[in-house]
Amino acid sequence: MPAPLTVAEFVECVKKSDVLEGDRLETYLRDCPEAAAADSTPRQLAEAMIRDGLLTRFQAEQFLQGKWRHFVISGKYKLLERLGSGGMGSVFLCEHLVMRRRVAIKVLPQAQAGDSAALERFHREARAVAKLHHPNIIGAYDIDRDGKMHFLVMEYVEGTNLQDLIKKHGPLDIVRACHYVAQAAQGLQHAHEAGLVHRDIKPANLLLDRSGTIKVLDLGLARFFHDEKDNLTQKYEEAVLGTADYLAPEQATDSHGVDIRADIYSLGVTFYYLLAGNSPFQKGTVVQKLLWHQMRQPQPIRELRPEVSEELAAVLDRMLAKDPAQRYQTPSEVIAALVPWLQSPVPPPAAEEMPQLCPAARGEEDRDGGPNTRMKVMAPLTALHIGPGGQSPVSSLTPFGSSSGSQTPRPQSLFETSSSTGLAQTLSGTPPPVKAPKPRWRPLLLILAGVMAAGAVGAVWWWARGHRGPPPISSPNSAPEDLAGLPRQESASSPTTPHPAGVAPAPVQVAAQAGPARLIVTDTGAPNTFRTLRDALIKARPGDHLMVREETLEEPLWLGGDGPSGKDLVIEGAAPSGEPVIWKIPEDFPTGRALVELTGTQGLRLSGFVLEGEGRVDYLATLSGPCPGLKLSDLQFRGFRRGAIRVANCTGTKERPVRLRGLLTFGGPESEAALVFEANPDQLNRDLAVDDCRLTGPYQEVVRIQGPLAEVDFFHNRLFQAEKGFLFQKVTPSPRLRLALRANTLAHLKQGLHFESVPLAEGDNQLVVQKDLFLQVSKMAVVDGLTFDPKD
Repeated sequence: MPAPLTVAEFVECVKKSDVLEGDRLETYLRDCPEAAAADSTPRQLAEAMIRDGLLTRFQAEQFLQGKWRHFVISGKYKLLERLGSGGMGSVFLCEHLVMRRRVAIKVLPQAQAGDSAALERFHREARAVAKLHHPNIIGAYDIDRDGKMHFLVMEYVEGTNLQDLIKKHGPLDIVRACHYVAQAAQGLQHAHEAGLVHRDIKPANLLLDRSGTIKVLDLGLARFFHDEKDNLTQKYEEAVLGTADYLAPEQATDSHGVDIRADIYSLGVTFYYLLAGNSPFQKGTVVQKLLWHQMRQPQPIRELRPEVSEELAAVLDRMLAKDPAQRYQTPSEVIAALVPWLQSPVPPPAAEEMPQLCPAARGEEDRDGGPNTRMKVMAPLTALHIGPGGQSPVSSLTPFGSSSGSQTPRPQSLFETSSSTGLAQTLSGTPPPVKAPKPRWRPLLLILAGVMAAGAVGAVWWWARGHRGPPPISSPNSAPEDLAGLPRQESASSPTTPHPAGVAPAPVQVAAQAGPARLIVTDTGAPNTFRTLRDALIKARPGDHLMVREETLEEPLWLGGDGPSGKDLVIEGAAPSGEPVIWKIPEDFPTGRALVELTGTQGLRLSGFVLEGEGRVDYLATLSGPCPGLKLSDLQFRGFRRGAIRVANCTGTKERPVRLRGLLTFGGPESEAALVFEANPDQLNRDLAVDDCRLTGPYQEVVRIQGPLAEVDFFHNRLFQAEKGFLFQKVTPSPRLRLALRANTLAHLKQGLHFESVPLAEGDNQLVVQKDLFLQVSKMAVVDGLTFDPKD
């Protein structure tokens, strides 16, 4: 189809592509000025649809060229954006039509589908990625073909690769570079244990996401250690496989025979690039670079970065040794060597370092944790029974985990219990020799799953009456999108009203719209806009999308009670600069109130703001009452006294938990805690999920828990710089506690977990602590005066 010359022809392209479902396009066009104006051009309508979240930039540009085919791949994936391209094809951001999950799809060009080497490399990547399940390696979901088009469906991670990061922003801070290299080494160690060598490690193949996590990608050259045939390198053994700037000396002469030490060399060159801003041999032909990697020494890093210590330069030099025998022999040795520079946490990447997606490319997809695999540990499994008086008889059990990464079925619940079997019995075949609790004592049973070199600890803490073993451990990689399957005691205070469907469509006139509307808050005085957030809330109806298009906002948000309910609204900061909206305390703000107070607010989604307290408020946000479906995401909190968020008698539901996701809190000299959970003895905080948050002090304690807490999951958070990580305050009578702490990082703390007393409540109190990392934590746990240290 030729390029559209009229608005009608452009609309026809959009219709044929099937990128907009149902009557969404027609509904939008009825109220779109760019569609109605007689003198509008296809370009003007395209820009309007990009602005209003109907089309991505890539989609619009294709339609403007008359290209509308192949926007739905294999009948399952809608194409959103082009993420990149290279010799092995293009990578696209897509969305699963049914699951609404964003994925990255690598498409092998049709011209290469008949090339046996290209197809072998493509299938090699699929096999390699399918074998690996690790937070520092991009995961794969599927490989398929649509006609002659072969494609690989992979995990999508929003971020940038390290090559682009350095090109745009220059060399990294030394500690930050060490963290990123150590994370990449963790992924390579997992690959090494699975029998793989990557063979193409370089900055462009290390992806940095918004949380600061490094992920290794592009395993198209990966070699299986035990694959003696290795058709790709044996058939084309004259070719050099890899990238010349980062290639190990031995890889240039024998791509087939290299092992993990070649990856360590390439990681060392990448380390050099992160510190220097360029590779060791940036000038010269490909042949010259290959020879120089074998014969020349790079310019010493301390000549380029004098602040690099001699000790760190020695680590880098060993990674870059010409002789593989002189290098670190495994990635875990690299991590151990970098430990002195990993003691200080690093902040997540700045917003300007991350790519900015257009509205139509942003997603609310469920997070897929991948298959359930057990982590290999470096210490034996032991059972520690702490009873009255502090007795702690210890018995050694069978270690678990193996390099094969065997999979185990996921239990129905994080807190699932069994009176006949437990973790120790499952692993060793016999029950652990732990004394039965006395009738009036609810002992603390700690199953320590192992302490890794970096301090990773997996454990189950469990209080119960009448149980002889702890509950099975669920996958630490599974995301806490719901808490389905938990043994529950339903209460009248846990509403189960279903959440109305729908992502807010494009902006329309409020008065004429029968469905959800987009309400713009701005001080410009433009038609169909609102000068204050409160004015917009008065007009808003469930499902509406409120966008604050100002750089700052100075008014409170108090929902529930006598004010607007906020039910099922989306409130988003969308400053013209692209930065989060700065939400400030008004001048005449009343004492004792929070900037955001949500009481019984169901289904609200709040994102895109920096809440700035300037030291004038105790709490910046409070959540209370039944709030199923409430979600706070991508928010920052600064300048608070007692806590960033206070959660008091707040409940979600099993299907619609209250969720805190991707929050950043920054403590100060007066800050007591980041998150405070309080509940009356006859009430509780229930069905809450806290994930991917970064809670940075200084604080007295990062998370303070006082009162009953049930079905609450902390997943993949980072807690830094405080006296205590989690404080469980002493309450009389002892409260109900059902809490999971999974895959979190606790660093620079005097105490990881502090219990003012051992819970003695009736019922099934459980605390699951699984695959958390304790780094620079003096005391891992203090329980009623008893101390458990990592070294124990």
